[in-house]
Amino acid sequence: MKKWMAIGLMAAASALAARADTGWGLFGAYWDGGDWGSVSGVGAKFSLELMPQAQLDLSVTRFNDFSRDEEGVDAEVTLLPIDLAFAVGYEVLPPLKLIGQAGASYYLADSDIDGADGDDVGDEVGWFIGGGLEVTIARDVADYGGSRIALMLDAIYRQVDAGRVGSLDLDLAGVTVNAGLMFRW
Repeated sequence: MKKWMAIGLMAAASALAARADTGWGLFGAYWDGGDWGSVSGVGAKFSLELMPQAQLDLSVTRFNDFSRDEEGVDAEVTLLPIDLAFAVGYEVLPPLKLIGQAGASYYLADSDIDGADGDDVGDEVGWFIGGGLEVTIARDVADYGGSRIALMLDAIYRQVDAGRVGSLDLDLAGVTVNAGLMFRW
């Protein structure tokens, strides 16, 4: 039953998005996690237009190997943030669109921590705010709708604090930069 409900919801979302500026994208990501250093990752994004110039974005990114060694505690953390954002865009010039966004994230965490009495990092919730741009590089104007391919660049500030494990503070707040391609129709 759950499977059929999921299929029905996906079909309804697709029907709503038939004539909208909806799309999906693939991107590379970089996260500066403060004391935890910087890591890179890859991600995917789905964007659903709610009304002209306003959209709901869902993205998933995988970041491997945040690591830190402090006071006898050696930690490695892999994070998979699932982001839900409300984004507002404004087309400055025909190929250039500026975007502002804010949203919430659910962080799936996997950790390997030595020296902290078996403690582990759990899943966390956080928020983010940022902006970006899209530059259209190809456009196909059809009788019904149309499609375009755009280069995307996002810069967001993430706030996530997973508490403490042993002597380590698990504050991973920092700036994330995403760059990739968006396919819109």
